[in-house]
Amino acid sequence: MPSDLKDHASRTYCMSGSTPINIVWFKRDLRVTDHAPLVAASSGPVLPVYIFEPDYWQLPDTSPIQHAALVSAVSDLSSSLLQMGAPLLVQSGKAIDVFKSLLKAYPVAQVVSHEETGNAWTYDRDRKVARFLKASGIPWVQYPSNGVIRRLGNRDGWSKRWHQTMHETLISPPSALSGVESRAVDSLSVATPDLKGAKGPRLIATRATAMTALSSFLQARGERYHTEMSSPLSAEAACSRLSVPLSLGLISIREVYQQSQTQAQAVKADRTAFPSTWPKALQAFGSRLRWHCHFIQKLEDEPQIEFNTMHPAYESVRSDSNADRLQAWQEGCTGYPMVDACMRYLKATGWLNFRMRAMLVSFASYHLWLDWRVTAPYLASLFADYEPGIHYSQVQMQSGTTGMNAVRIYNPIKQGLDHDPEGLFIRQWVPELAHADHIHEPWKHPNSVRGYPAPIVSESEARRSASSKIYALRRSDQHREQAKTIVAKHGSRSARRFGQTKRKSHVSSKAAITATAQGSLALDP
Repeated sequence: MPSDLKDHASRTYCMSGSTPINIVWFKRDLRVTDHAPLVAASSGPVLPVYIFEPDYWQLPDTSPIQHAALVSAVSDLSSSLLQMGAPLLVQSGKAIDVFKSLLKAYPVAQVVSHEETGNAWTYDRDRKVARFLKASGIPWVQYPSNGVIRRLGNRDGWSKRWHQTMHETLISPPSALSGVESRAVDSLSVATPDLKGAKGPRLIATRATAMTALSSFLQARGERYHTEMSSPLSAEAACSRLSVPLSLGLISIREVYQQSQTQAQAVKADRTAFPSTWPKALQAFGSRLRWHCHFIQKLEDEPQIEFNTMHPAYESVRSDSNADRLQAWQEGCTGYPMVDACMRYLKATGWLNFRMRAMLVSFASYHLWLDWRVTAPYLASLFADYEPGIHYSQVQMQSGTTGMNAVRIYNPIKQGLDHDPEGLFIRQWVPELAHADHIHEPWKHPNSVRGYPAPIVSESEARRSASSKIYALRRSDQHREQAKTIVAKHGSRSARRFGQTKRKSHVSSKAAITATAQGSLALDP
């Protein structure tokens, strides 16, 4: 258990020891506002619980930067609950072992939580806990999270239901909670990751920082969001930077949506008082809030997309990944300046804007012909805002394995020219090119380059080869028929309404609906 949480975990308030208690299991919902399980539990004695699970932090898609943000968020939640009268009990170990200990220590009426759409590990953990609680006669009531619908029959009407959820009144936190008396709980301390020697920033993720970011975005930073989110030079300030708080649940999608709608109404009421760019900026922002849930819904509906291609025709298309190419991509040493600058920036900060994330995946999947199942976990570990539902849906989309989205192969040279024309971003993050004469194609002037590698592949040849292989699969009747099934299960039903684009493909006009024409792997709104 992180040391800065031990004091919070050890303090509880005393009350009658025979009254059955309600356990609130916090996971990716580390807030007290707009939290249905907490309100439902407040009718009786409440024991809030958070479990640090060491086995989870050994997975290849997790990392110290994510863990550091989580510790900050849990500590913040602990302070809020302490003020409300029900201190957070923080445990470390396997979730099922924690619940076994809690049931021995307390008379439990029920466990309440939000539904979680996580990776396969958390899915399997939830099933084990569910079986244990059922066998123990303890109800586990799970509430929907952020507009994602469990056991959804089909996508028809999903968008309408999402909007209805977003417009529902925010759930106010209880004014006070009845805390639970302190009891001995079996020690489950298991070593958590050693973060002392880890590289990268220590993110401060709290409710206050999330609300500050939202306010500054809606009041000033976001006025050119739709035009500045594509370049790494401007996106750092122009994007909301709410992807980390959203991934931890420090703030709900509904809260963000409603505040953005309030701002949109103010702009509409008096356009002379606001820059002319605000209407389109807020429209684009609102679209990405919906896309956030749209992509998570895909993993909720089909958990296997973490491991299997969405369209079976692509299951073995990249079966042999080249280890040297993979290493060069991971280290930011591919010989393509924009790719390498973005990878190095991401590794240093834990964040990257959406278009550049898409370019990294596209370059790995097409130019380097690497299997997404090799690159996806590594990228996930770099993202401080890792959201499994969005991540695996988007990695497959940018790798061309969904069968229903347009094939888009990003030219890394063009991306540099378009979004870093003077090479300012590249020179900062690839110091070998600080004095290069031709920043976007340094191989044309090798004498001005200091130790920077030559291109690992020929851009044009690699792009043509990848395109040929992908389109050869897409032309078959069998591919088209399977794609129709995928569209029926996962396709958006309201592309035009949310500013999405339709493109021609070898599937059908309906199947070509692109969930985001400039797709992201975090959809940082």
